[in-house]
Amino acid sequence: MISHILRSEFILNKKVLLMFLVMVVALAVIYPLLLDASPKVVLGASAVYLSFFPASALARQSKFKADVVICSLPVTRNKLVIGKYLFTALLFCGGLVLISCILLALPGRQYALADVLSADRVVNFLFAVGAASALLIPLILRFGFTGILIFVLGLNVLTVILFVLTYLKLIGNLLDFFFRGLPAAVASLRNAMGAPWYHLLVLLATCLLWGASMVISQKIYARKEL
Repeated sequence: MISHILRSEFILNKKVLLMFLVMVVALAVIYPLLLDASPKVVLGASAVYLSFFPASALARQSKFKADVVICSLPVTRNKLVIGKYLFTALLFCGGLVLISCILLALPGRQYALADVLSADRVVNFLFAVGAASALLIPLILRFGFTGILIFVLGLNVLTVILFVLTYLKLIGNLLDFFFRGLPAAVASLRNAMGAPWYHLLVLLATCLLWGASMVISQKIYARKEL
């Protein structure tokens, strides 16, 4: 029955998926050819876009009451939430594969497979989109499109607060930690654990975030009036 939920998600989002396809192709072509960006930059920019796209699709469903159609299926709401997360995961993995194929086939660019799909880049990509969606999806299920605005507004408010506190010289060391100390600590952890164990740890952290997010979303969706 999960397959029927996934099918309904793709049917309800046909137009959005077409836009998704166009934007992914544009990112993978324009950034390397016109901006001379490296695969690392392309994947980073794509991670930002892909983090918001599934949430936008789910918010669109909420706006047009499409969830009423999905909830007419003979399945529990918990399975409906699982279907939404699987839909999101398929978009992430599909976007990563599509971008990688385009980069490898670009004329005038001879990227090696290791340059595009190195283990570090794949796990970092999955963690970035996974962490963002883990925060976004419960907000979308609770507030609809307003959940995206709440997420963006929260980031802006946090940024302003950090800059103000930095200007007042109250948290200079904290910012140094985030922008210098934390990346150095991650690199040290990777070197200490070894690449395979580090990659496994990042994937495990991503799965735990998604698991916690899914449980929260199921509780929210169980109480939602459609």
